Amino acid sequence: MGIKLDIAKLQAYLPKIFTELREETNWSLNQTKIFMYTLSHLYKHKIMIDNGEYTNEKVEKVDIDNIPRLISLSREKIVEITKIPISQFSREIKKITRGIMRDSIATIPSLIEPDNKNSFKTGRWFENFEYLDGKGCLIVEIHKDILPYLIVFTNYTRLQLSNIFKFKNNYSCELYIHLKLHFNRHVRVNEVKHTLLEFKSIINMENSYNSNTAMFQKKIINKLQDEINLHTDINLDYELHKTGKRYTDITLKFRLKKENNNIKDESKNNSITHESQPQKPEELDQESKTALLQLRSYGIQQKQASDLINKYGVGACKIGVERLLFEIDKGNEIKNISGYLVKCIQSQSEVVSSDHIQAAKQAAQEIEEKKHNEKMARFQSFNKYIKSNEQDVLVLLHHYKAKKKLVNANDINMLECLKGAVNEYIDLKDNDLVLTIRFNSDLLYYDTISDLVSNLKVASNKERIALLKTDLVKKKKELDGADDAVSPILEKEISMIQAEIVELI
Repeated sequence: MGIKLDIAKLQAYLPKIFTELREETNWSLNQTKIFMYTLSHLYKHKIMIDNGEYTNEKVEKVDIDNIPRLISLSREKIVEITKIPISQFSREIKKITRGIMRDSIATIPSLIEPDNKNSFKTGRWFENFEYLDGKGCLIVEIHKDILPYLIVFTNYTRLQLSNIFKFKNNYSCELYIHLKLHFNRHVRVNEVKHTLLEFKSIINMENSYNSNTAMFQKKIINKLQDEINLHTDINLDYELHKTGKRYTDITLKFRLKKENNNIKDESKNNSITHESQPQKPEELDQESKTALLQLRSYGIQQKQASDLINKYGVGACKIGVERLLFEIDKGNEIKNISGYLVKCIQSQSEVVSSDHIQAAKQAAQEIEEKKHNEKMARFQSFNKYIKSNEQDVLVLLHHYKAKKKLVNANDINMLECLKGAVNEYIDLKDNDLVLTIRFNSDLLYYDTISDLVSNLKVASNKERIALLKTDLVKKKKELDGADDAVSPILEKEISMIQAEIVELI
């Protein structure tokens, strides 16, 4: 006998299934990718969902007891999606799976009393992970109580796994999943408004950039938008809104890209794992069918894809795709992917061989890797300097945020040293690398320090002398009533203030 599921009660949990889990965790991007790769094996299993508020389709109810809870994940595929070096795989996968096990506990609504907000169930998502190095696989065992929820999620969200795997930024992943959940629940609603605090919570950045919305927009929001628009089936735009003089809210505007709308009906049941695939014409041979699917995956319509294969051949289409990927790997921005691919295929006189392209790609990758390593070495050197002077830097940041001029000689000297460091490492400008130290939970970058040294003001000698004299009078009054233990300290401070006044005069 299978587990009897009350589908109506299961639906009560449906919109919260992934949000609830993510609120309780702080996963890395690779942990999220492993989680998604695991879920991709559940898409073929169905549970009846017949409530139009959540989905417009009906699927078959199944015997939960007969669905395997042990899932084997290929090491080769994990390396492909996470970019973990194979030589470090065992060590890194241990860290990833231990993190998932530690954080994969969520409090969910009770299925017995779904309408009672005070009722809940706390459950672990996975029983265990087992890595078999000799067989090259990671075995995942899903907890039996949570299995039906994950199956519902895979059939509800229709996340395209290939989009998740392209992300290099975990914040982009969080936002993409949020938008897909919202779109799939409210099919005709393509915008959502949040307070900035809510938005930061969605992407797991609650305590960052609380006093610098402009930097938050430049460093985070714009880059999330670019990554989602480049790698996913969604086009994202946004607007920031003010309450008084401060930005307090954000409206996210999003829509499915045209090529995904055209094949929407064909992908209903291929929710979380596979890109949608068109019906394959029977008259094409297997090689042509593969080429057709590849062209379709880059947004070329089926008729045009067939015409390109018939006119230029499968080989030209393959080389066209390689040229496109070559340009993308070099970092060139291509706004119209499908249009550029068509031109690559059509430009027969400019086609170079696949071997040449691969060689060029390898050379470009080696150059980029060398540049990256040099950049990281430079950044680590700058980061080490900032870390070694952490307290002094934080004092300067406090004055900068409070818009106070510097008076203390040590602070002024530190500012001059920072100016020298900023000039020495000018090549780090506009990078995304985060410094080790934090200021009131805000992330700090090279540009933060550069802004600090450019805009922090130093009081004039006259202003400094006036402030020092005020401080001198205060210290002398303290000395008059001080005991024998404190007096030597105050006398030394008075002497230092007097010497600094003399020096300024």
